[in-house]
Amino acid sequence: MPRRVEKIACVCQGCGRTFQLNPGQVARGRGKYCSAACYHGAHAGEWVEVVCAHCGRKARVRRIYVDRGQYRYCSDDCRLNRLSTPAERERLCVNCGRPFVVRGDQSKRRLHCSRACRTKLVKKRCERCGMVFKTPRVGGNARFCSRGCYLWVTESALQREVREALDALSVRYDRERRVGRYNVDFYLPDYGAALEVDGEYWHGTERQKQRDSVREPALLSRGLRVLHVLGKRVRVVGAIAAVREVLNAVSA
Repeated sequence: MPRRVEKIACVCQGCGRTFQLNPGQVARGRGKYCSAACYHGAHAGEWVEVVCAHCGRKARVRRIYVDRGQYRYCSDDCRLNRLSTPAERERLCVNCGRPFVVRGDQSKRRLHCSRACRTKLVKKRCERCGMVFKTPRVGGNARFCSRGCYLWVTESALQREVREALDALSVRYDRERRVGRYNVDFYLPDYGAALEVDGEYWHGTERQKQRDSVREPALLSRGLRVLHVLGKRVRVVGAIAAVREVLNAVSA
């Protein structure tokens, strides 16, 4: 059976009546008044009535906050709605088209009337491969079905030079091939290898070096050779010569 807690007798500082509270409540400072009416009656002089600077409604707040100049609005909605006009707060949901009203601080970024509309999956067509995919980011930047398609479209200048060099050397390749959890820059089926283009700006950082130290063993474990074309070598001898050097080293 639960142990019975002996209550403590307290005397109300407002009306003088004796009442009982648990020891934990007394320790938290709740043993001064027997009711909210007695508390507010004892502190009546500490509260004043103010007029909201936004909507004009009256509200009761503590005098100390008014003296500090902290209370000018009756609620958070009035405080935030002062930053925008009613017309700016009236929106149409980009998913269902239903009108809704937002709060002042959300007038520029909220696009949906509810969480259900924001998380609802909609169909879009990938700009690179044309495949239809579903995404919850209605009104956002979901333009591609996968990271591979995104990387295909957003290739760097160095990757473009290597791709053109592979075309000039008549080497078969597959761009942004998915291997396990990674995408390789160029998959070379005739060599059973993954060709990675390493620029100094990106692959020279310590964070990327740590990622590469995990990425390369994972590709090797799947039976792929990992070849690297360095950006500084491309600038010295050209993309075609740099790619030929790497492929000749594999064939030797």
